[in-house]
Parts: sequence; C-alpha cells; structure tokens
Amino acid sequence: MENEPKRNHYIPQFILRKFCDSKGQLLYLNSKEGTIQKRNPKSVFVVSDLYRDEFCNPSQPTRIESDLALFEEEISRIIAGGGFYQKEEISLTTEEYEKLSIFFSLMDFRAKKTRDIFINTLSESSRRLYSINQERENLEEFWKINLGELAKCRTISQISSNQKINELFRVNFVFETVDFFMSVIERRGPEDFLLGDIYPTFLFGLLDQGLRLPVYRFFPISPSRMIVFTSAKIHSIRKEVRFLSDNISRAPIVNSGRMVFHVRKLYCNDVVAINAMALNEVIDGCVAKESERIKRSLLKSKFEKWISFLK
Repeated sequence: MENEPKRNHYIPQFILRKFCDSKGQLLYLNSKEGTIQKRNPKSVFVVSDLYRDEFCNPSQPTRIESDLALFEEEISRIIAGGGFYQKEEISLTTEEYEKLSIFFSLMDFRAKKTRDIFINTLSESSRRLYSINQERENLEEFWKINLGELAKCRTISQISSNQKINELFRVNFVFETVDFFMSVIERRGPEDFLLGDIYPTFLFGLLDQGLRLPVYRFFPISPSRMIVFTSAKIHSIRKEVRFLSDNISRAPIVNSGRMVFHVRKLYCNDVVAINAMALNEVIDGCVAKESERIKRSLLKSKFEKWISFLK
C-alpha cells in the first residue's frame, strides 16, 4: 500500500527532537562517511522496512511499526507529563514506572544492531537454540515475531504469560525490569549528553563469583538529562566498576503508592566518561545539539580527530 510507513526509526523521534536546535536540526556525526552534518531528525537512526513483517502479519505487514509508534506515544506523554525534562522531583504511578521500564528495555532489542546480530553474527550454538520449535529457520523472522509480541506488552505479567515470546526473552525482560531501578540525572557544567546509535550504553561489571552482569544502562533523553537503570545487585559488583556514587544512582522513594525520583546532578568529568563510552560503541553515527558542548567527549573517544571539523 502506498501509505504504509517504510522508514522505521529505531530511536524514537520524540527523543531525537530534544537534540534539535531552534531550526529543528540536530548535529549528526556520521561515522561511516567521516563527516559532521546538520540533519533533520527524521533522517537519522532510520532503516527502510526494518520492522516490516509479511510472515506473521501478511495482511498488515507494518503492524510492528504501528505498535511501537503507539508505545512511543504513551511513553512520550509519561515523560513530558511527569516533568522529566525540567522538574527536580518526578512522581510516577507504579503502572507508569513499569511501562517506562519495559519500554527502555525494549530499546536494545528493537535496534538495527540486534536485527543484524540475528541475521549475521549469532554463533552456531545460538542459532540452534533459537531455532528450536520454529516453523522456519529464519532468525530475522524469529526476531520480528518476538519484537511484535513485546511491543504490545505494558506489564511484566503480560510478558511472563505470553507464550508467543521465546522463553529466553521472557526471562531476560523480566530480569531487566525487576532487577534494575531507575534514576534521573542532569548534567552540570559545560558538556552535554550526546546520543549514539547504540542505545542504550551499557556498562558491565563482575560479581565476586566472576559472573558478568550489566551494571548500568544509560539512556540520554535530552542534552541535559538522562535516564539511568542501575542493577539492584550494585553492591555485589566489584567497586572499580561502580561508576556512579550511591547519591546519584539512587532508587526511587515509594510514597502513597507513587514512585518519587529526585533528579541528581552529574559533573562534567562523569558526563564526558559516559559520552566517551557511547561514542566508542558507535557504528553509524551519533547526534548532539551544540558542537561546543561535546568537544571534551570527542577528545576522550575514538573520534578525537573530529575536533577539527567542529565550528
């Protein structure tokens, strides 16, 4: 059909628009071309027919894109209505908090990078594992089947009880939602947060038993603010990878059935360190709002030489 959406954004537009200047453009560092450009947010982090599914939804092949767009709309209202961009104290219902946790857990799974892993780089043992009980050994279809089901879920109960979602993914999504707590941080100083095409940025650590676990998941939502999910096992992680102080990465307060978050300030050196981690993972590119406010981060990353391109 002519009006079917073909350009699928794997990072939502409501987030990208926060990185735009007064003319509605953002700064795009194109890793593939080695250029820095002013771009419309609709032209970045986008893949044609990334979510198109003619196997499970032959009569409505853009169903996944539509379901993701609906989820994005719900989350954008929670974030804007909750004052995530400007308030010092943010209050959410437990239902809103659960939705946010699931939505941000979904960001890594819906990414172009994840689709490419299923197509190109899974180990043979993983391929065999994921192919069990599949009608066809097409792992891109397998990814879309699970993504389509997850995009419709708003609660942990819905994920846990949905037998169409692969058991490994059900367990992982429950873990990422239940075993992490959310905090909101604001940059203080001359350096902004930037946003890369690998979203979120993960920081991993080791338990004393040697088990490798994600400690932090960093999600910039604007040049000045970021949502962070911290492992509930943070105090069992070796101290050298506890990146944020307990005062900054702090679980919300539960008050009269609501989750209350006090926005914590993050100083320039820590902002630069998080940005550098994001930059070093970039595949296609990253975005920022102002060139003057990302120079320190570039100098700490693999894009150090790009400083000369900034005006």
